[in-house]
Amino acid sequence: MDPIRLAAVIQAEESQEGRGLELVGRLGGGGHDDGGNDEDGSGAFSNNPSPIYPGGMNPYHDDAVDWVVEGTGMRVAYDDFTTIDWIHDFAQERQRTRRLHRQPGVAGQIAVIYDWVQGWVVVLAVGIAAGIVAGGSDIASQWLGDVKEGYCDTAFYLNRNFCCWGLDETDTCTEWVPWNSATFVVGYIFYIMFALMFATTAAYLVKTFAPYAEGSGIPEVKTILGGFVIRHYLGLETLVIKTVTLVLSTAAGLSLGKEGPLLHISCCIGNILPRIFPKFKKNEAKMREILSAAASAGISVAFGAPIGGVVFSLEEMSYYFSSDTMWHSFFCAMAAAVALKLMDPFRTEKLVVFQVSYDRDWHGFEMFFYMLLGILGGLWGAFFIRMNLRLAAFRKTSWLRVFPIYEVFAVCLLTAVVGYLNIFTRVQSPELLANLFRECDGGAGNYHGLCDEGGVALRVFSLLTASGVKGVLTILTFGLAIPAGIFMPSMVIGALFGRALGMIVQAWQTSHPGFWMFASCLPDVPCVTPGSYAMVGAAAFMGGVTRMTVSLVIIMFELTGALTYVLPIMIVVMTPVEDIVVVTATGNTLDSLDNLLHETHYKGYPVVNSLRDMMLVGYISRTELRYAIDEARKRNLPGNTPAGNVVPILENTPAFIEFRLWMDQTPITVSHRFPMDQVIVIFRKLGVRYVLCTQHGQLLGLITKKDVLKHLASIEHPGEQESS
Repeated sequence: MDPIRLAAVIQAEESQEGRGLELVGRLGGGGHDDGGNDEDGSGAFSNNPSPIYPGGMNPYHDDAVDWVVEGTGMRVAYDDFTTIDWIHDFAQERQRTRRLHRQPGVAGQIAVIYDWVQGWVVVLAVGIAAGIVAGGSDIASQWLGDVKEGYCDTAFYLNRNFCCWGLDETDTCTEWVPWNSATFVVGYIFYIMFALMFATTAAYLVKTFAPYAEGSGIPEVKTILGGFVIRHYLGLETLVIKTVTLVLSTAAGLSLGKEGPLLHISCCIGNILPRIFPKFKKNEAKMREILSAAASAGISVAFGAPIGGVVFSLEEMSYYFSSDTMWHSFFCAMAAAVALKLMDPFRTEKLVVFQVSYDRDWHGFEMFFYMLLGILGGLWGAFFIRMNLRLAAFRKTSWLRVFPIYEVFAVCLLTAVVGYLNIFTRVQSPELLANLFRECDGGAGNYHGLCDEGGVALRVFSLLTASGVKGVLTILTFGLAIPAGIFMPSMVIGALFGRALGMIVQAWQTSHPGFWMFASCLPDVPCVTPGSYAMVGAAAFMGGVTRMTVSLVIIMFELTGALTYVLPIMIVVMTPVEDIVVVTATGNTLDSLDNLLHETHYKGYPVVNSLRDMMLVGYISRTELRYAIDEARKRNLPGNTPAGNVVPILENTPAFIEFRLWMDQTPITVSHRFPMDQVIVIFRKLGVRYVLCTQHGQLLGLITKKDVLKHLASIEHPGEQESS
């Protein structure tokens, strides 16, 4: 037994002897002696109260002394839509680790090694599973997407690329039979019919079996990583339905992406697999370390960027990111990328179909156009966010809230009818991005005339029209009751606009090579690369919507594999007061505490010595207090049974309910003069659910996460806060 633990036991035993209390043996149905005498008839302490510990746990038992040492109190399972107690869960992990290291001999050393290996095994399994799911969804969505336009005559299960495998892009593929080979109208009808079938099926599955499968999933996962509890959001049903409906929704041709949903799917895997080990299953804080690693694996397989996935998890997702979590995240992202690489769903030896490389450098005069793309990307992001918020508010108050499947049907019908008329809105987004990013090298990069020297005005008009149509459709699509990400459509909109701008600059340089701006261009060598403008535009527009910075630069670098374009990408990316409700340490009964829970709806209550001095003793959450009261009720104790934190020395008191085990005796406190910006840092860095404000030990107030969010909202939107 370690010295701290031994001291706690000695102190507890001394305190119980000094107060003359019997702390063991008076539990359960026969918890008190009717005769008031002990076995030898002395009756020494017969009139003193015996505390009853809810749940049958005595604080001086061997396993419970650790909780006395930690001082954070015990907890029951977290309720739905509540926040976890990071400090308590970390204390629970320390307690488990201490017990593990107390095991003697070789068996103890093996147990420690086995415990250490568990984390690496879990992240390895999560990464491999995420890579397999991502590769399978890529293959299925590409095949279903091509079915809208035709079929393979030799094998119906092959998509267009595999059906025409081995042929050059300029060769005619006789094995692939497009639906519009007879007439344009037939192809048009088949395209619309398959799109509606895929989208409507996806919406029905989500609505019927897994409502949590809709949307991107990134905001909710970020909330969960911050300590919020959303039951079933990362469950098995959500995993299965979201995987299937993601394939259907992307194959339908809707203006959405699968990057966010892939992160959600990876986190579902990261929530299910670790539960085979008790140390993750019984500790929500440890579970969130695995979820952080799973989030990095999701971005790794979505963009083929394992390092970008780790940085994205650190920058955008994780609330708590220790060095161990960083290594686990890196290993998980690497395992996911390797699994996807081995599957090679596109048979191109690339992790994603739009992965590209550039051999040409950029020139100084192009920096102005890159900055222009950055400004336009920021404006597009602000416009999209504003319009999406208005549309979301309209959905809540209109018939769309009641009939989400009909809304999906209508938006898909509009997308198919309008999208088929323009080749740049008809093809699937990954294929479109891959060809917009490519250099014009002979005939290999001439996708639908993008590299033709003549007819630049018509192609620029087609690109700008497609960009505008994609923008409108993205606003309408994001928020539907189907899996839908925002990364891919934002990149497509920016790439279309950037490619158009690049073609304009290229035509300008070609027609006026002697202009002073183009003095750095070499003769007889292509000076402007329109594909690089598409890549920079994709980064700018995605950054405008997502507000990503460092992780976006790394992701785009891993996509292009070109250090020469890192600098351009970096440039474009660049409360009302209420009376506080408290619980006193003494003077409570079961009925009074029960009434307190019925009359108030707070998530927890500060514990003070008395209402007169308001000296802070600790904090007890609503869940633990409710559990303790229910356990006491099961023992058929009367409603006037005393309850509290301090055992009273009273005569003729048969029982006393002590809640000290369930109370946080060391809550985070700050002075009333503590700066608010530092309080925000405490919430962000420590992941606490509440902070108590004191002055010389006297309770003054309580600050919760909601208070911090309201404070931040009042700073950003002072007019709205005043009007509300």
